[in-house]
This record gives sequence, C-alpha cells and structure tokens, in this order.
Amino acid sequence: MKLNNNLTSLLSIDNMYSRSKILNKSNSNHLNKVFSKNTGDSVSISESAKQIGIDYKDISTITKVNNKEIIPLKANNNSLDFRSGNYYDFQTKNGRRIILRGLSEGQVSMPFSELNVNVRSCSRSYHKERGEVARFFNNLSRDMTTMTVRLAYTKEETSDMLSRAGVQPGFFTVQNDKTTNEFYLVEDGTIYPKYQSEGFRAGLNGRNHFENGYTKDSRFIIDGNEYKLDDDGYLNIPEGTACLMETIEKIK
Repeated sequence: MKLNNNLTSLLSIDNMYSRSKILNKSNSNHLNKVFSKNTGDSVSISESAKQIGIDYKDISTITKVNNKEIIPLKANNNSLDFRSGNYYDFQTKNGRRIILRGLSEGQVSMPFSELNVNVRSCSRSYHKERGEVARFFNNLSRDMTTMTVRLAYTKEETSDMLSRAGVQPGFFTVQNDKTTNEFYLVEDGTIYPKYQSEGFRAGLNGRNHFENGYTKDSRFIIDGNEYKLDDDGYLNIPEGTACLMETIEKIK
C-alpha cells in the first residue's frame, strides 16, 4: 500500500512538471511574439504597444499639443519665459528635438503622454539628453544662485544650451509664472547670479581706493567701460554694470 502511494505521488509530480513545461513554452512563445529583439541603442516595442502612441521618429511632425502651438524656445531681449501650459521646442547639439512644457511651479518637463509619444520608442541616449536639457532649464528657472547649474554642467555645456536658446553673453533673465531670476553669462560659459555682481559693485563703490595705493590717475576697466576715482578716492559705478572677476581690470 505504501509503495502504491509513493508511486501515485511520483506520477502526480511528473504530470505537474510536464504541464509546467508546456505552460512555460507557451508563455515564452507568446513573449517572443509580443517583444521584438532589442538592437543597438533603441528599445523595441510590440505592435500592440505601438498603437498606444507615435514613435520617436514622428516627434518632428508634431506642431500642436492640446490645440496649442509649439513655440521655439528662444530668448526675447535676452530673456527666457516659461509659462504654465505653454509648449517649447528645443534643438540639441545632436540634432534631437526636445519638446518642453511649462508647469505651474516653474518647472519644465517633456510631456510624453500629452504628445502621445511612446516612451519605449525613444533611445536611452535620447532620454539622457532630454533629462539633461529639462534639468538645466529647471535649475535656471527655480534656482537664483546658479549653483545647481554650475555643479552639474560644464561651462561648455552651459554656453551651448543657452546659445541654442538665443541667450547672448551678458545679463539675462529666466522667468516663470511666479519668479524672475537674473543672471550674468560670461563669454566662456560661466554664469553668475546678478546679485553677486551687484554685491561686487557695492563693494567697489563703498571703498576708499586711495587707501589701497590707487590715485586719481588710476584706471578701472569694468564691463568694457573705464572709470576714474573721484576727489575722495571713491568709484561711482552705475547699477546694472557687470562687476565680476572676469569683467574687472584695475590699472594703478
């Protein structure tokens, strides 16, 4: 009796194993049909998934989102303006199109669901570059200190992205629905908050330069303009002058 019971158990296990193999093979065949093989840098998607949204290659054909025109991300009078609900077109140095949407808290992001773009059809390198662009303009829109940009991006990257957005060296602003941040862009891609320039200006104006060996014949070349000391040894640099290490030259 015990032998029969053991034999029955073994047969039952064998039947379960056979059924499991059949199910696994069936599932494997199903998955192979659903997912195509990944190649190169792209992430392949199933035919059913493609019906969810358009592929990345078709992003270039989009002209409106939610019946709103997509406008080029270009500075006006050296000012970038991100407004909630607006859509902006940005071209990267690699020729990729990034569409950004302004959000109520000053952020910008690429709204894949609103664009009806299948996220899986975009390459990993595209997602990386898209993230870098969005974070760059997010940081400028929300951080008046410039520290988040200066820590995360090289001067070359900063100069490239700002120039592609139409920002020229000098003072520039980044606005959103709630705030306006003011900065200064140096030719080499270094950026400073405007308040830092104003702090230097106040320091230069508030110091008696005669005490540091300067004379009335000394020359101060600041932001391309020449300034001389008054009779009391003080400078009178007007507001809005870029007073930074890169823009100041002192000649005794």
